[in-house]
Amino acid sequence: MTQVNWRLIKISSENLQSCNYTDNTILTARYTLLTFFPKAIYEQFRKKSNFFFLFMVILQLTLPVPTNPSAYIITFTLILSISLIKQAYEDWFRHKTDNQVNNRIIKVFDNSGTLVEHTSRSLRVGQIIRLEEDEPIPCDLLLLSSIAYSGETLPKCEITTANLDGEPNRKVRICPPDIPVVEKDEFPQKLYQSQLEIEYDEPNANLYKFNGLLFSKQTMEKPYLLSMDNVLLRGTTLKNCHFIFGIVLYTGKDTRLSLNTSVLRQNKFSVVDTATNKMILTNSGLLFMLCSITLGVFVWFQNSPIFAKAWYLPEVDQSQIILLVTTVLLMLVYVSSLIPISLSVSVEIQKVGSSALFTWDEEMSCPKTGNSAICNNSDVVEELGQIDYLLTDKTGTLTQNNLNFVCCSVGTRRYNYEFNFKLNRFQLSNYVLSGFSTKKSSDDSDRKVVEFLEAIALCHTVQAVYKEESNNNENETSRHEGIQYSGSSLDEEVLVKAAQALGITFLGDDNRGTLTIDKKGTPETFIRHLVFEFDADRKCMSVIVEDEDQRIFLITKGAESSVLPKCLTNSSSDVLQNSLTNVNDFARQGYRTLIFAKREVSRAELKEIQKDVDNLRRNPSDTQEIYAKVESNLSLLGTTGVEDQLQTNVSQTLVALKEAGIRIWMLTGDKMETAVNIGMTCGLIPNMQSRNYGSVESSDSIFSITNAPNPDWLIHRLEIIKFKLLSTTLEITLVIDGCSFAIGYENCRELLTSVAIAATQVVFCRMAPLQKSQVVKLIKSSNTKKIKCPIRVCAVGDGGNDVAMIQEAHVGIGILGREGRQAGRAADFAIPEFQHLQKAILVHGNWNYYRLANLVAYFFYRSFLLALPQLFYGVENGFSGQPVFDSTFMMLYALIFSSLPILFYGFNEQQYSAEELLRNPSLYKQYKGNELMSLKWIFHWSGIIIWHIFLIVWFPKFIWAEELQLMDWAVYSNFISSLVLALTDLKLMTRTVHFNWLTLLGQVISFGSSLLFYILTTELFGKSLGGLLKFSYFKLLSRPDYWCLTFVICVMASLPDFIMGGNRRLKYTRQLRKDAAGRVTEL
Repeated sequence: MTQVNWRLIKISSENLQSCNYTDNTILTARYTLLTFFPKAIYEQFRKKSNFFFLFMVILQLTLPVPTNPSAYIITFTLILSISLIKQAYEDWFRHKTDNQVNNRIIKVFDNSGTLVEHTSRSLRVGQIIRLEEDEPIPCDLLLLSSIAYSGETLPKCEITTANLDGEPNRKVRICPPDIPVVEKDEFPQKLYQSQLEIEYDEPNANLYKFNGLLFSKQTMEKPYLLSMDNVLLRGTTLKNCHFIFGIVLYTGKDTRLSLNTSVLRQNKFSVVDTATNKMILTNSGLLFMLCSITLGVFVWFQNSPIFAKAWYLPEVDQSQIILLVTTVLLMLVYVSSLIPISLSVSVEIQKVGSSALFTWDEEMSCPKTGNSAICNNSDVVEELGQIDYLLTDKTGTLTQNNLNFVCCSVGTRRYNYEFNFKLNRFQLSNYVLSGFSTKKSSDDSDRKVVEFLEAIALCHTVQAVYKEESNNNENETSRHEGIQYSGSSLDEEVLVKAAQALGITFLGDDNRGTLTIDKKGTPETFIRHLVFEFDADRKCMSVIVEDEDQRIFLITKGAESSVLPKCLTNSSSDVLQNSLTNVNDFARQGYRTLIFAKREVSRAELKEIQKDVDNLRRNPSDTQEIYAKVESNLSLLGTTGVEDQLQTNVSQTLVALKEAGIRIWMLTGDKMETAVNIGMTCGLIPNMQSRNYGSVESSDSIFSITNAPNPDWLIHRLEIIKFKLLSTTLEITLVIDGCSFAIGYENCRELLTSVAIAATQVVFCRMAPLQKSQVVKLIKSSNTKKIKCPIRVCAVGDGGNDVAMIQEAHVGIGILGREGRQAGRAADFAIPEFQHLQKAILVHGNWNYYRLANLVAYFFYRSFLLALPQLFYGVENGFSGQPVFDSTFMMLYALIFSSLPILFYGFNEQQYSAEELLRNPSLYKQYKGNELMSLKWIFHWSGIIIWHIFLIVWFPKFIWAEELQLMDWAVYSNFISSLVLALTDLKLMTRTVHFNWLTLLGQVISFGSSLLFYILTTELFGKSLGGLLKFSYFKLLSRPDYWCLTFVICVMASLPDFIMGGNRRLKYTRQLRKDAAGRVTEL
């Protein structure tokens, strides 16, 4: 009987701990005390830049370098240590969390039949444990029994699964029937004597399906089919009972939660990271090219009479090869600062700081829910400022996911749901079914309404839960008001509550499939034989129930595209046409719609269906075929309309994002009419566009592609739309459904991509979760044709069905809405409401990109200012190996003098204030396409570097005469180093727009620390630290011409920045005037 790849547990006292599976230890930490250092070091040296710096350390230790290599070694070690400390700190928190989970106390039956306390980590498969209400489930369990506070045995319990699948509503779990109940904290002798055996799946990551068999030769006639309704997963929390007993199925890394969270997320690289890596590779090539040029110049110097008598150069009779190699390697060491050693750690600090500022923004918090903004991935903070396409879910993202039943149609009549809990016809506003009875009625319309409401009350997976205080209440009305409905679908809960308000109350079910409903005080029972749960392929769900008269019915509900075709044979054309019209009208008002239908089933057919369903356990590939066979020849009952209101300020947010140059696409599982109407309501689709969007030929501004029958038809339709897109200047909206998209994605992907990108906005309807991620891939694939400005995609969603899209996009943003936190946990960023997207993108995106791009550019700028004087000084001294800068100065320059000011700049700089950016969203376009790291800006920085190097190295030679002793190494070194410091600080000041105390603090630290360095190395400890630098600094400061020259150089160095800054401000003013004029024209 055992299945291939199935587990088998035999419940007996002898077999209690004999299952040799993994223990229940949960380990999220990466390191231990023994493995931390080797593993962390390995991770660090996977970065190629760290290998380069290590190579430089080795060179300085082996070559005859005139300076002390300890400064470079200290710098490299310190930067490496910062990264290691960060890893250790993060892993310490992981260990702390792991210990809290693994050391939790759990009550377990041991071999002697005693309920003892074990730690969670020691749990094993096959053990029976006891858990109390509000206690987290420590592993995956099969529910055996549930006990109420009164001591009564319950057939079920409730759990919350928000930590697992993100759904906020409670789920009901059912105890399997026909097994001895574990009632007390005593040894479950009867349970063991029943010789129960459990066959079930091997560990897998599916959170929604579980296959198993429970059988016993002693107490069960046939095996009981286990499903997820009988299983409590780790990560859920027990509710609505005193305690439960369960048997352990999966532990530790085999649990469903571990298998879902252990999948490694794909690393995301921002455009700034990509550009930085290219710049590092370019600088590496430049570095080796300079060393090669050095080699040629050195060979020429060997034969030059200029350096023939230079006593400090090596003898010519040395081995020529060794001499050449040594010279090249020495220059490689001195020019190695072209690769900024502290760039990577500075960028990481900058990103962490930006993510902290993002989460601390109080304007992106929701007082009602207490949620605030979250940054889960600091690696892409700057990508918020580079978004080209925004892909957004509809339900719960643009809308509130706060559902209200507002209307329905039954037969050929349409009704409005009012607050007085009565149904009104749409056609006759004064027509009220106040006399309509939920009992058998002679009025045919009343009878149809009752039948429709019965279908709503029976076709669902909702569970009825009673408040404890209302269980013994004699007043029936009060008792009904005490019912709480709990289900996996908010739509189902809303519809069942609406049926209750209209007089048909679902009272719940027992553990054996008996349902009870109440019709105005008269209870009726139904036997639920089978449930065909909803799936994305069928787009419907069904139940088979039997009433008190032993009549059996199949009741189906689902999308109109799925249910209406199944009603063609048994429903009149008038009912079908009216229902289709009503559904479309409901959808145009933005309502979520469902169709209800039913048919009678014979006893013989029921047995055949049950046999087919039993066979599905063995051969699940026939599932869709069997469902299609059962769900056929239906009679249409009616339709429902459920309203989901827009979130706050959705329209304003979308308008601002569109003005910022961001293309917005909406992806939803709703029908086309609903999606388009919501698009018009929220401002995604301009109101001027026609509502006649049924076909391509009938509208000039909204083109639709739905129900494509084959690839040829779709290609022809796309070609027509492409021609119209190229021949019009109007804003065009493209509407496409999931069926047509699937055909296009497989057969004409390039054509589909070109048409979609050419449209102003796109609405995708009836989309499956996988298709949403495919839309992201579709846009990303167009990057191959647009290398200059790569397209960046942002995906926004709030539910588990949006996770694939969120993780596939360059930037994923989750909404912390009513569908739970699964999207928020999987996303790079999470925000409480859609309106916060405006500030997250337009403000934080602009600031983060501007700060980080300038930080990277500044690091390369300051590196050139340190490296090139070394190279030119080598030319002047015949490449003797003597550096122009003291080694201690180079270390402090990299770590403090020029690093701290730019970090403070990165935490504080704002080219435009938040108010300016929100008031003028078009400013967002200014730096899209990674503008600040484009070739234009690279040439700009290159020009600045060349100009500043000229001012530092060559300009003083034209001003100062030789008799002023400028050629003295100590004075010259201090002079050049002071100019480098002055220009790097000045450059940062001229780039700064937003000055405050933090900016000034960075400059004060830089100036104060450099002054302290000069005093210590040249005056106090000059002999021991600075060598020849002793007393040189004050000698330099005592010369008036030094001060005059420094002032002139600083003024000349800042002129280009002042000129270009004024030009940028002028362009900004012109752009504001242009945008304002455009808005006036639109009005």
